[in-house]
Amino acid sequence: MSYIDPYGRDEEPAALGARKRNLRGRFRATSRGLDALVAYRTAVDSARGGDDPRAALEQAQSSWAQERSLEPTDALVLGELESKAASIVELTRALDDCGVKRPAVQSGIERLMDTGHAEVAASTRPE
Repeated sequence: MSYIDPYGRDEEPAALGARKRNLRGRFRATSRGLDALVAYRTAVDSARGGDDPRAALEQAQSSWAQERSLEPTDALVLGELESKAASIVELTRALDDCGVKRPAVQSGIERLMDTGHAEVAASTRPE
């Protein structure tokens, strides 16, 4: 049976160095993630002036995501991490009205971490 990767890669997970991540912490955007958000907003703004704004928006979102090995909805997750660290539960609550559910948030965090756009935030608990 051949492996079908949801990200379109041909290698088996073991060949990719796949690891199970602990997604219980809080996450924040990295400087690379913040730069990607600026690029996302620029792409979305530039899509507004065309003859078919919806198609232009979808194309801009898709191009932005493809250039970074992300999914378009990852921009929503990243946007929530722009100003403060957040947990999966907090992100899911914040994005629920957008139709982004917990599995999409979790896979988005994994993609963002894999590509260096997000990281685990330092613990804020007193030692």
